[in-house]
Parts: sequence; C-alpha cells; structure tokens
Amino acid sequence: MKSPRSRTHGLVARAIDQVEDGIYIVVAVLLVVAGLFALWGAVNRLVSDVQHNNQAVAVVTDLLDNGLILFIIAELLHTVRVTIQERPLVVEPFLIVALIAGVRSRSPLSSGIASISSPPPASKVASRISGPGKF
Repeated sequence: MKSPRSRTHGLVARAIDQVEDGIYIVVAVLLVVAGLFALWGAVNRLVSDVQHNNQAVAVVTDLLDNGLILFIIAELLHTVRVTIQERPLVVEPFLIVALIAGVRSRSPLSSGIASISSPPPASKVASRISGPGKF
C-alpha cells in the first residue's frame, strides 16, 4: 500500500507532466504558425521575383534562404513531437538545426556575396568568411 506522501508525489509529478505537455503543445502550435507564415512569405517572394523578372541568381538565393528557414522550423517541430512522444530530450535534431543555421549563415548566397551586379569589396568578403573581428 502506498503512503499518502507517495500519492501526493505521484499527483504532483502527473500535474507537472501535464503542464510540460501543454507547454510543448503551445510551442508546436507556434512553430506550425511560424512555418505557415514562412511558407506563405516564401511563395509570395517567389511569385514577386518571377513577376518582376528578377535575375535568376536573386530568385534562387531568396528561394534557398527561405527554404533553409523552413527546414529549421520543420526540424524544431519534429524535435517537439519526438519530445512529447518519447519524453527524453534528444540532441540530434538540435545538431541538425545548428548545421542548417550554420550553412545558412555562412552561405555566400544567403549572405548576399553572390550579387552579380556589384561585387563587394574583398575586405567585406573576408570578414563574412572569417567572422566579425577576425580580419
């Protein structure tokens, strides 16, 4: 037979689990909304770029940039889903998000270095490659 303290402890633990699940659900809903806005923005930007006859490099750059943002949101949503289902916090999805974010921040396309019309000065290119304050 369980002692009264054990029952209280079990009730508190279940209540905390319910609150935790509620927080995860709110975060998941916010990520879905953010993903829908990002997808809507990406489609609108693509249509706008095509209608205004922008250069192909600019269209592809915008598409890749928005696509990487969508991948980050999708991976975070996957992480929340896995955490709700399996309970332990898994590290791998965070590593994938960090990898995507790193590629996005270091990509010459998303950082604007690949502009055909006017190439940036060499010092700007070097500072983007090596990071701020290293060149």
